[in-house]
Amino acid sequence: MTGASALGRLTARSASAVPRRAEPITVGVPLPRGRVRDAGTLVVTASEPLPTQATALDRWPDGSIRWALVETRADVPADGAAWLVHDGLAPPPVAEPLVLTLTPRRASVTTGDVRIDLDLDRGQPFASVMAGGRPVIDAARAAVHIVDAGGAVVPVRFAAITAEVSGPLRTVLCVQGEAGVLRVTLRLTFLAGLPQMGVELALHNPNAATHPGGFWELGDPGSVCLREVAVHLPLPGAAQACQVSLERAAPLQAVALPFAVTQHASGGEHWKSEVHVNAGGVVTLAHPGFTTTAGGVAGAGRRASPLVVAEHAAGALWCTSERFWEVFPKALAVAADGLLSVGCLPPGIDAHELQGGERCDYEFWVGWGDDGVTAVPLDWRRAPSTALPEVTAVAEAERLYGLEPARAADNPVYEQLVSAAVEGEDTFLAKRERIDEYGWRHYGDLYADHENGAEPGRQIVSHYNNQYDPVHGLTVQALRHDDHRWWQQARDLARHVSRIDIYWTDRDRAAYNGGLFWHSAHYTPAGASTHRTYPRVAGLDGGGPSNEHCYSNGLLLHYFLTGDTTCRDGVLSLANWITAMDDGRQARFPLPWLSTAPTGAASATVSGDYHGPGRGPANAVVTLLNAHRLTGDDRYAAKADELVRRVVHPDDDLEALGLRDPEHRWSYTVMLQALGKYLSTRQDLGRRDRQWDYARAVLLHYARWMAEHEYLALEKPERLEFPTETWAAQDVRKAEVLDLAARYAASAAERERFLAAAADFHGRALAMLAALPTRTRTRPLVLLLSYGYSRPWFARHVPATPLEAAPAAPWPPPSHFVPQRTIAVRRLKLLAAGVAVAGVAALVALLRWLL
Repeated sequence: MTGASALGRLTARSASAVPRRAEPITVGVPLPRGRVRDAGTLVVTASEPLPTQATALDRWPDGSIRWALVETRADVPADGAAWLVHDGLAPPPVAEPLVLTLTPRRASVTTGDVRIDLDLDRGQPFASVMAGGRPVIDAARAAVHIVDAGGAVVPVRFAAITAEVSGPLRTVLCVQGEAGVLRVTLRLTFLAGLPQMGVELALHNPNAATHPGGFWELGDPGSVCLREVAVHLPLPGAAQACQVSLERAAPLQAVALPFAVTQHASGGEHWKSEVHVNAGGVVTLAHPGFTTTAGGVAGAGRRASPLVVAEHAAGALWCTSERFWEVFPKALAVAADGLLSVGCLPPGIDAHELQGGERCDYEFWVGWGDDGVTAVPLDWRRAPSTALPEVTAVAEAERLYGLEPARAADNPVYEQLVSAAVEGEDTFLAKRERIDEYGWRHYGDLYADHENGAEPGRQIVSHYNNQYDPVHGLTVQALRHDDHRWWQQARDLARHVSRIDIYWTDRDRAAYNGGLFWHSAHYTPAGASTHRTYPRVAGLDGGGPSNEHCYSNGLLLHYFLTGDTTCRDGVLSLANWITAMDDGRQARFPLPWLSTAPTGAASATVSGDYHGPGRGPANAVVTLLNAHRLTGDDRYAAKADELVRRVVHPDDDLEALGLRDPEHRWSYTVMLQALGKYLSTRQDLGRRDRQWDYARAVLLHYARWMAEHEYLALEKPERLEFPTETWAAQDVRKAEVLDLAARYAASAAERERFLAAAADFHGRALAMLAALPTRTRTRPLVLLLSYGYSRPWFARHVPATPLEAAPAAPWPPPSHFVPQRTIAVRRLKLLAAGVAVAGVAALVALLRWLL
């Protein structure tokens, strides 16, 4: 069973001291190129084959499966478990497989004696939920309940049902509809043989924000305010008794009816933090944690993770969720008449504001019998086990050179520095507590504590919004260390970024639609701007999403590891935003009338006039490559080619580009790192052509200059506006670029030169950072999550890698990119040549205002 057909290894960790039996596990599995073409042949094994369902998520260019989403049922002891993935073994039959019947407005799911029927022609989705021929809920009264800020009930009109996942072990149905301007999605998950159902309610405000003056604050006219959002699941009769466990591992206890638990705030020490301000800049939270009522008797506590059992004459209904207090406000109630209500956004002092282009979702589970996984049904759902594939398989599938199991002896300073994210007194979780980064809008994001500056004792609310892609970095560290503390944070952050930080609208300017919001403004409290970058503060002139803040690698990897389709949609949204922002035809009037040339918005860095190597085009190229991988659409690949040719050339005058100016040109190294992904992607696609040679020649040209002229930024602090710890962490990139160039070197001497320079930068930059008392701040740690771990691998493997032949030359001379705005201004002046000077000035001023 462990022979040639074994394709990989999975490890699982349980969040409980109580072992689980046949727990449902879902995990993405990377597969070797050319090995598997049909996901149906994959089988997970322990000592014997386990029930398995698999779906292809991604394919290699030869058509074989690169990533598969695998479902299984496996025992998970308290100390974790490990399984193998095989190809071609016979899996055991599923005892009670799921059977789906689906039309656009009706669906039926059966497993054993459980049958769930959906019928949108009835209004609300549920037609019946039956077990053993008896109703589990009163489907006629089950409903999504939404109340607007004025107290009026907003009718929900469901229009279509689609199957997101369909298989013998797990089926997921998406029921889509509208409630006023809101888009509503009810995602229902069913598991073979288990008497339970997962319910995720997602709300999306598709409006554009008005953001007057470029300030993105709560209270915007594009927002939708709601008094209450709940899912009502009535029992088939009156409630006769109720049991509750308010915290994980707490025993069930009988409580009087009616019962309700409401999580008002985080329950943390800083529960009234300014992170929770409303549109008026006021924190109106009324209670530090949760409150309960049981038969009219009040109770209170700090952090609830409730499991509720509502008993009726014919049985009982269990209900719980994985994140309750973390994504407050939340409520769970059982009325005497049998109404079980899950408050996704329960009533409070203020209405709940859903900003334009923002999403909010909440998942919970209901069950109506013994699931066999834990002694108390659904108890495992409060903290499900998590599983990950082996790191070397991910490294091969993602072409992440240097990604391998962490060995402290190989890279001791690096490992000591990066461990501060999860160990010690200044971990990411400890930082979260300091500003109370909790609640449905905030949970998962990182606290940008580096934005406090050098002022002693200063602590402002500042959100990180995935700067430098900690979704990717946290995932990398989880894989390197096989440590699920990292993975839990990666999951929470990916969920936040994909729902809150992306601007989910197509009703604003092309430069904004579908983009990723910047982190909070530097050294400025976020205030009512929350995660939208610019508050209305003196000294700030507004802004919005920008190509320089477009990070998609983490979302892509998270999709492959979990199957989370919102993350996949996020990658495509960012790629479409990059394409649209650079399309002169989609610019604001009158620009398309004057010129349809590219705007340059996708290739600019720092200034709209600079279109050389920088993080703007780097992030754009990486995101376009990721979108091409997901879709196979060559429009994305062609745009990536265009941007590479636009911003770099093998004969660039590097002194003229000002690369010695770290404040304005430090991010040229980000572009060189992007070229590494560009080269490996084209090679995978079989496109090792003249364009590949071009990109390789650029990388080597810049690396030669770096090996001779580069230095550590903090060695010349007089050139820096703020000589902070971040510069030491950023300089680790220089080692990464030089190591990358060594892989593509044309001579042994040049390879040795690059490797020696990489070792020097790596060692000195990490030593410099380790000596700083601010080394554990968020930004330098995030940089190290993704960069710095690979040095030992390059030192061991690159010297034995065959040398690349020198690329053909000469190259066509560099072309100077002229953005649409510059062309438009020139043409406007020519068109107005016969007009009075005052008229010309007025027209030019108008054009600049429109831009």
